[in-house]
Amino acid sequence: MSQAEQDVILVEYYQGAYGPTIRMAPTTLESLRRLRDFFLDLAEGRQEVELEDLGPARMVGIQSLSFRLGTRESPLGGTLQGRRQTATGLEFVWTNSAQEWMDCADMVDNMIVGGEPGHQYLTVEGVDDALVEVSYAESGGRLVFRP
Repeated sequence: MSQAEQDVILVEYYQGAYGPTIRMAPTTLESLRRLRDFFLDLAEGRQEVELEDLGPARMVGIQSLSFRLGTRESPLGGTLQGRRQTATGLEFVWTNSAQEWMDCADMVDNMIVGGEPGHQYLTVEGVDDALVEVSYAESGGRLVFRP
């Protein structure tokens, strides 16, 4: 398998220990950096992007994930909303303020600096329609996240 084929972000929707979960699992440090930069672009004013704009991604149980820049902070965190179920999975829209996208970028950056297996939760359990977890070099769920 070539480096380009390995350098993907695996995205899986499943029922996790804390309820509905979207696990985003970059397979390399480079794809983890791309995810951080993606959040930085939103924090710096990019209005709306799709998961596909992030680069190579493989999705299981999820049809689409849209990211939007909101105009104000939510008192309980960003808002991730499930829009509808399709034959190939759910469609989600995730809206955060510039500061909240910056916070997501900072959490991912901490994973890059550490360079060790780990994960971060980017949404609020029990508030959003799913919990978003970024997982690097861990295994779990139905996918193996390290090539």
